[in-house]
Amino acid sequence: LAVADVIVTRAGMSALAEVAALGKTAIVVPMPNSHQEANADVLLRHRAAVVYREGDLSPETLTEEIRRLLSDAAEREALGTRVRQLLPPGAAAAIAEEVIQLAASPRK
Repeated sequence: LAVADVIVTRAGMSALAEVAALGKTAIVVPMPNSHQEANADVLLRHRAAVVYREGDLSPETLTEEIRRLLSDAAEREALGTRVRQLLPPGAAAAIAEEVIQLAASPRK
């Protein structure tokens, strides 16, 4: 993944976290009728990935989209930046720190 210019992936959180950590351009195809559709919708709303529903994707459409992205470095960079901002590295540590602070706070 580290050397890829464009990644084609499902929309599971592990895969999306890797895409975000690397700041990569992704074409996301969520597994139909699963939580992955909600994950993909978040990316789509934030313009952090190109999203296709499985039923709307053909080999020709996928090939066309890959070629389009490979020929547009500015778009790839923008998608990579937005996905990295949407799923920032260190989020787990920040959440853990917040929980520790809340646990240490005096109760009212």
